[in-house]
Amino acid sequence: MASFANLGGVADPRLGAEADAIGKGRHGSVAADIAPTGANDARRRNSVIYTDSSIQFEDYHYWAQRSREHEKGLSTENAGLAGIAKMVFGRGSHNKQKPVNVGVEPSGIDSIGHEMSEKSEKHGSDAVTPPASIGREDQYGIAESEWDQAQRAARTATWGSIFYLITTDILGPYNVPWAISQMGYGPGFALYTVFGGFAFYSGLQLWHQFVGLDSTRYPLRNYGDLAFRVYGNTARIGVNILQSFQFFLNVALIIESNGQGLAQMAAGVSGNGFLCFVVAEVIFMLLGFVLGQIRTLQRLSWLANIAVWLNVIVIIMTMVVTHTEPPNYAANLASYNIPKGPVVTSANWPEGSTLKTKINGLMNCVFAYGGATLFNELMAEMRRPMDFWKGFICAEIFIYCVYLIMGMVVYSAQGQFTYPVAYQGIPSSAYSYQTLGNAISFISGLIAALLYGNIGVKVFYAAVLRDVFHFPALDKKMGKYLWVAVTACILQFSYTFPPILKVGYNCQKDSILPDEEYDPATGSVQRKDHGVKRWMRGYMKKPFINTFDVLYSLGALGAAGLGIYAAVVIHAGLYYGKDSLKTRLCLQGKDLMYDYCKRSNVPHMNCGKWVVAQSEEQMGELQKVHDFAKSVDIPIRFVPKDEAKQREPDVRAEAGVLESPTTGIVDSHGFMQSLHGDFEEMGGDTALVSPVTRIKAPSAGESEWKLWTAAPGSTEPLPSSPTPQTPEQSGSEDDTFITAETIINSAGLYACDINNMILPPERHRTPFYAKGTYFSYSKSYPKPSTLVYPAPVPGQGGLGTHLTLDMSGRVRFGPDVEWVDSPTDLAPTSNRQRFEAALRDIKTYLPGIDTEAVALDYAGIRPKLGKLGAVGSGKGFQDFYIEKEEGFDGFVNLLGIESPGLTSSLAIAEEVHRMLYR
Repeated sequence: MASFANLGGVADPRLGAEADAIGKGRHGSVAADIAPTGANDARRRNSVIYTDSSIQFEDYHYWAQRSREHEKGLSTENAGLAGIAKMVFGRGSHNKQKPVNVGVEPSGIDSIGHEMSEKSEKHGSDAVTPPASIGREDQYGIAESEWDQAQRAARTATWGSIFYLITTDILGPYNVPWAISQMGYGPGFALYTVFGGFAFYSGLQLWHQFVGLDSTRYPLRNYGDLAFRVYGNTARIGVNILQSFQFFLNVALIIESNGQGLAQMAAGVSGNGFLCFVVAEVIFMLLGFVLGQIRTLQRLSWLANIAVWLNVIVIIMTMVVTHTEPPNYAANLASYNIPKGPVVTSANWPEGSTLKTKINGLMNCVFAYGGATLFNELMAEMRRPMDFWKGFICAEIFIYCVYLIMGMVVYSAQGQFTYPVAYQGIPSSAYSYQTLGNAISFISGLIAALLYGNIGVKVFYAAVLRDVFHFPALDKKMGKYLWVAVTACILQFSYTFPPILKVGYNCQKDSILPDEEYDPATGSVQRKDHGVKRWMRGYMKKPFINTFDVLYSLGALGAAGLGIYAAVVIHAGLYYGKDSLKTRLCLQGKDLMYDYCKRSNVPHMNCGKWVVAQSEEQMGELQKVHDFAKSVDIPIRFVPKDEAKQREPDVRAEAGVLESPTTGIVDSHGFMQSLHGDFEEMGGDTALVSPVTRIKAPSAGESEWKLWTAAPGSTEPLPSSPTPQTPEQSGSEDDTFITAETIINSAGLYACDINNMILPPERHRTPFYAKGTYFSYSKSYPKPSTLVYPAPVPGQGGLGTHLTLDMSGRVRFGPDVEWVDSPTDLAPTSNRQRFEAALRDIKTYLPGIDTEAVALDYAGIRPKLGKLGAVGSGKGFQDFYIEKEEGFDGFVNLLGIESPGLTSSLAIAEEVHRMLYR
């Protein structure tokens, strides 16, 4: 089968014998047939030539120049655009490698066939090199002719196949529409353009370094080899490990997204399919296990040809169907709490966008241009590496145009309902198209996982385990047993590493003096100086370019650390009344949480809290809080004015400061993930994005509850006021349901809905929703080191717009209180009056803030049982509701679990356990 995608008429290097040989006993498709001789056999098998630190930069650079000169005369017949017609009509070229005849080189002839003189080479001279084999041939037991013929025979790719490989992006363009929806048309276009330009600049840097350091004598095999020749062995090992981890995460991401697609297909039109998401993930993983036993990429070549065309079909289909079918409202509601409504697009940042959503969109821009991870490996397979720029430019233009066109087209049709995987945003009403996209992408994703997983692990095995730890070759028995993968990685190969490597390359190349001598026959270099002085001389030859590259690399490294720690407060329990559940469980939960975070390494910080008063009236409220805290043994104290001014000079407290030293913050996402991991380790199963639609209590003589859940991505929202269900409405025996002996209603915003599904009408609850908007602060000053709260106001729905910190030390203000009608109304309130009111509150205790640096960040909603106060006690205060409901054995009801719900969570768990089992 001919592949039109294989533009250039040369086989995909990942599918050829060279890729198959990675990690085997001998490097290269032809070198594998050349038996090494002598005592250096073992050293050669362990690839010592690639890790020899005695080889100088001048040696690499000289032979690279020789190789580039010779490559100018190499034939590229049937390559590039000239091979298109033959490929279209199924008569593509087949680059079969010819046998290598290795003989002893004649004296005075180099491996390229040029006559040699006996002069030594000097920098800047035109002297011809003596025979390269003299003096160095036996160092590794490899003759120059062996290396030259083996390496050239193994390099078969041209710029056309490079175009094909780069454009075979592992994710395809399916995330671009969602990224555009997070940024809007303008910022989306600008950021994809800017990052595309930076990726192009970085790619050219890698190409320039590769052609300056790679030769048939000293082949440059991968990214790690480049790092080794510029900065040494430590850099090489680090880059190889990170690169292997990157391949692993790419494959993991494919498994996750394609498992979701398989679950959608199995759900069927009705959404009541036979396959859950977790099982779908396992099926895709098992397919990878089975097909992953193919250790030779060559046997997957016909699959790779199909994959390109499958992606093209899905791209076109998605753009057409999204303009003829409505968005997948159900999937968006289940995943992002976006209720059904009119499609809204934005020319600028969408209304209500937060720093987190902006960074999410930005990181998708970065990932779209992540192909630099493989650039060095691809150039290592090229017949003429100098031609890499041709395929690279074509690929960059293709990626930029196709990605941006698809992103804009789909976003214009679906707006805020754009789904992260575009074809999965097609609704169930167009199930056939959704299934077509899922099925085709399932196949192409499996192919991509196999290809990238195969070569990725081989690169890690060859470059790290074999070269560093001398593991056996993959074609040996023990090597086959050690065919393993690794986890965890960061994506820096497109932006951080190329510029910093280029700086090192420039420093070494430009530090060479005209009168320094280099002898190619022995590889010896006579340098005039060494160390920092030499590097600085090289740096100052191109000071502006090198400085720009350093800043560029640091900026890219900083961008990688833009993950936001979502931090919430660990409350001390100051406000909730002596006999309240909130006080008792908050006090217990605080100690349990600190202990759990320490044991489980969950990020947290005991930073303390100040409650500040600006008047005598507010000071009276602080005195009440102080007296109550003392009565329940909560550590509390008033801070003297001099001490307060010294510790936090930017905080204004005209009347007084009350300090709670045991208050802190915790990475809430990390805490929940840790609990989820503990739950699953104990045998628990989690079914996400599967809202409960019906519940049937045990009948007389029965002991089991029955719960029906909607299929992921196809469910209707929970009713805001469910009506009592008859047995017929509660599902038939043919439906799929979950049975349980006990039910714990901890559904948060939807807890009242679950309550009303189970209990009779007279015991129904009406939910109230208090939305709180948070505000970010982009300036570094002022920056208190403790949490700062205004004095409490009895009857108020919250604790006031206070100052809190996240785990990275970033300041955030909020929340305010706004009563809303829907639990899905999560957009930060952009009402100008509310924003100005929040600024006035903030300036009462932090007058030095720059109000221009305060911006909307995100919003959250608290589930309340009435529009009552969050502080105090008695009539104006709403406590937690935690009860084992009378008449419904095995049912524990948790309602109104708002702040301090997270702090109390572990204590609430103990309380529920006591109710059920003690």
